[in-house]
Amino acid sequence: MVIYYALWYFVDVTWSWFEIVLTIIYCAITVNVGLGVFNLIPIPPLDGSKVFRRFLPYNANNWIDRNMQIIYIVFMVLWITNLLDIIVTPILKLILSGLNLLVANIFNLFL
Repeated sequence: MVIYYALWYFVDVTWSWFEIVLTIIYCAITVNVGLGVFNLIPIPPLDGSKVFRRFLPYNANNWIDRNMQIIYIVFMVLWITNLLDIIVTPILKLILSGLNLLVANIFNLFL
C-alpha cells in the first residue's frame, strides 16, 4: 500500500501506462489481503481453525476431531456456493479501507 501511495503522490500522472501500473498494484494488494482474510476463517481446513482451536475447551476439540470430514464437506459446500463471500467480503473491505486510510494519512503528514 505504501508503494501504491508513493507512486500516486510522486509520479507524473500524465504517463499513459501509469493507471495500469496502479491498478495492477492495487489488485495485488487486494488479492494478498483477501487470501489472508480467507485463510484465517476458523473452519478446519484453513489456518484460522488452528488458531481458533487453541481457545476451545478439550471437549470441543474432540468434537471437531471426530467430525472433521463433515466440517470439510460443509466448508466445500460454503465455498462452492459462494456463501463464504458473505463472510470474507465485508472483512476484506474493512481491512482495505483501513489500510487506505492509514497510509493516506501517513502520506498526508509529510506533504
